[in-house]
Amino acid sequence: MLSALNSGFASAEELKKSPKILGFPCSGMRGGLCELIQAGLANQKDDSYELSARGGELVGSLST
Repeated sequence: MLSALNSGFASAEELKKSPKILGFPCSGMRGGLCELIQAGLANQKDDSYELSARGGELVGSLST
């Protein structure tokens, strides 16, 4: 989910279409996004989501 957010996906519906997390139910997607927000890895703006600076650092560390 972090990788999909890092790719620029914004809404839960857009994230659901990501090939990286295809098949994940949209209701579960929102729950996962809430957990990422609570952990400080993502931010919510209205109905859109973005990776936080901390989340970006984590994705960067996983890529290397």
